[in-house]
Amino acid sequence: MRDILERSVLPADRLRIGSTLVALSREAGLTNADFEALEQISDQQSTTPMDFE
Repeated sequence: MRDILERSVLPADRLRIGSTLVALSREAGLTNADFEALEQISDQQSTTPMDFE
């Protein structure tokens, strides 16, 4: 039943964000090493919460 409802509501050619990101990273020539380097940098930097006052 859910499958029938999903197929009737969601178009088959809709944009799938995961597939789109993979395609973009392949076009840019990014490798797993690039993503690992980004993860290491983000792990080292602390974030400061926003202050709205």
